[in-house]
Amino acid sequence: MVIELIYNLSVLVAISVLSNFVDARFDRKIMTGKVLQGILFGITAIIGMLNPFILTAGFIFDGRTIVLSLCTLFFGPIAGGISSVMAIIYRVYIGGVGLPMGISTIVSAAIIGYLFYIHRQKHGNYRLTNLRLYAMGVIVHIVMLTLILTVPSKTIWETYKVLSLTILGIYPFATLLIGKILLDQEENEEYVNEIKAGGERYKRLINSIRDSILVIDLERKVTDCNPAFSELFGYSREEITGKETSVLYANEEEFRKMGKRISENQGNLIYFQEMKFQKKNGEILSAEGSTFYLRDSHGDIIGYIVLIRDISERKMLETEKFGLLEIIEKSLNEIYVFDVETLKFLYVNYKTLNNIGYSLNELYKMSPADIKPGSDYKIFYETLQPLKKGEVEKLIFETIHRRKDGTEYPVEVHLQISTFKNKPSFVGVINDITERKLKDAAIFESSEQIRLLLENSADAILLTHPRGNILRANAATSKIFGYSEEEIMMTGRATIVDLADPRLEQALEERDRTGHFRGELTGKRKDGTKFPIYLSSSIFKTKGGEKLTSMIIRDITEQKRAEETIKERIAELEKFNKFMIGRENKMIILKKEINELCRQLNLPDKYNIPIEGEK
Repeated sequence: MVIELIYNLSVLVAISVLSNFVDARFDRKIMTGKVLQGILFGITAIIGMLNPFILTAGFIFDGRTIVLSLCTLFFGPIAGGISSVMAIIYRVYIGGVGLPMGISTIVSAAIIGYLFYIHRQKHGNYRLTNLRLYAMGVIVHIVMLTLILTVPSKTIWETYKVLSLTILGIYPFATLLIGKILLDQEENEEYVNEIKAGGERYKRLINSIRDSILVIDLERKVTDCNPAFSELFGYSREEITGKETSVLYANEEEFRKMGKRISENQGNLIYFQEMKFQKKNGEILSAEGSTFYLRDSHGDIIGYIVLIRDISERKMLETEKFGLLEIIEKSLNEIYVFDVETLKFLYVNYKTLNNIGYSLNELYKMSPADIKPGSDYKIFYETLQPLKKGEVEKLIFETIHRRKDGTEYPVEVHLQISTFKNKPSFVGVINDITERKLKDAAIFESSEQIRLLLENSADAILLTHPRGNILRANAATSKIFGYSEEEIMMTGRATIVDLADPRLEQALEERDRTGHFRGELTGKRKDGTKFPIYLSSSIFKTKGGEKLTSMIIRDITEQKRAEETIKERIAELEKFNKFMIGRENKMIILKKEINELCRQLNLPDKYNIPIEGEK
């Protein structure tokens, strides 16, 4: 048995080298690579079956389970499926009493390898540890031992006696060994790809540098230049070499000015912020840069290296920047920038000043909480924490703003975190949604009867957007969940429905598909407690074509408790009924009670009781 296994392992090692050769030329991520790997590992499984350990005629053991599980784990279900089909075909060809078990071990090994593959893909393609590889080997071969039960009973005990220790002792270790070889190859391939990518990035970086470099001697004649210089100034390396740098300056005065600075700063680094240069075609450009001194082995100056950076694009960007600032200033939206710690305003645009009524100096002493009527500073600060911590990219919510004259208006706030004057800051773009709110109000409060129904309903009733924003919520919503209406509208659906409930995703899919959903989910109160709810939600469109959703939520905690109580009572009565056999009258009474409780649960009668007078 051990000799045959060693032979199988040696074949696997050789095949792993060949697998690496195939993987290097046909990426495992493309279909060709997957197919070739599947064929290669299928051939390996067949080779293993050509030289098996033969327990009895037609009852063989080899390394195919190792091959197929590792193939599926490292190369995916397509490669694993191809190799498994090849192995099954050959195993059927061999036949014998072990055929059912042989096919079952092939299928189970591929399935277990696929499960480990899926788990790895879902968790970021993590690095396979020795423990995980060994664990997979143990699982595959425990299943293999279990499948021995499918062979004729007279050989089962003998098989376990001969093979159990070898299969559980050596096969998992062999899985680990070959898995490590394949893992090393996978990681080597990743390293090679990273090196290639790094080389490409380095090459792109060098090619993307726009700084021109000149090497000049003590007489200020050019001795060398880089390609960026040739591209910027229009001179080839051959054309500029040996020429005096005066041909590069816009005028003689600029040339003499630089010469004077070099003479006065012998040995020191020279910076120039803006200087006029001239291209080969006569075009004048503005540039900045620096001059470094070249020294020989004795420390004597033998020349200079001049770095020249074209700042024409930067000047253009500065012009664009001022243009963008003008756009922001003249935007029809209110734009706020405020500090992430103190929440004090750092910047507001003209639209804000014109609409809110406060002066700039007044606003600099205020925070967003100061222009939100009834707002709690602490609650507002806590609401911003997910954005500050990077847990979300932006916050979108609706609230009320109050002008200096006391008038209020509804707004939709889009908040992101950015940088202002080199400090992390919140940036808010504010849309005045007065007109939209009037339309929403017309939908939500189209009649006095609806308003009374909402306010007096014991169930939570909400008007929402399909994306999860909450537009309105009745008083029962606050009573059930413990949030104020403003908090619910600011934080949205995620605040009151448990996102971890696996039924939620199915509920949203059903509502998107059919337009409505009814069923049980898990609610979440402000204090963090979770409780059962019955939710009814529908999608509808307004007259303007806007898609909205309604949600009616009922707390069914007491209902669930009552159901459990009734079920317990039924169980007790049924137990009692068993002890009352022979006491017909009491049995009938008990059965009637059980039937009545079943009706309360909307279940059919458990017992068929004849009407009095019938026989």
